[in-house]
Amino acid sequence: MATDRFKRMKAVVDRIMDSEDNKKARDDMNRFLKMFKGEWWNEAKLTDGDTKIAMNYVFSTVSTIAPLLTDNRPQWSVRARKPFLQNYVDGFKLASEYLWDKLDMDMKLLRWVMDSLIMKIGIAEIWFDPDAEAAGELRVDIIDPRTFFIAPGYDDIWDAPLCGTR
Repeated sequence: MATDRFKRMKAVVDRIMDSEDNKKARDDMNRFLKMFKGEWWNEAKLTDGDTKIAMNYVFSTVSTIAPLLTDNRPQWSVRARKPFLQNYVDGFKLASEYLWDKLDMDMKLLRWVMDSLIMKIGIAEIWFDPDAEAAGELRVDIIDPRTFFIAPGYDDIWDAPLCGTR
């Protein structure tokens, strides 16, 4: 029973990923990533006299803008509704600051913004891992946007009945 559902879900996801719109979007993302990396030339067509020197404005622009967008970390400010609860609320504030450092959110946020600038979309997956031992249950993963899909006919993730990664 579970394998049948898995096969049907896999067929749906494969159909979505193989659609023309999704292929075009992934091709565009691959092209943008090549532009960012400076992979302009077809290596097989270069001759001995050809040069590969070029100014990569895409790399320099993204590398300048992304750190500016992610430079400031949140300043947690929490106020309790009742004064006697303020000590507990301050504990939540410290826990939030610790969690930001523990999850290495500075680098994850930078990577998410870089994906957004290069490939026009950045995807972060936030989930609970009850099997985690010392690191805690909360996980934040940055997903490669080229593996992300959304249900056909939907432009907004919030309206779509199905979205995920392959």
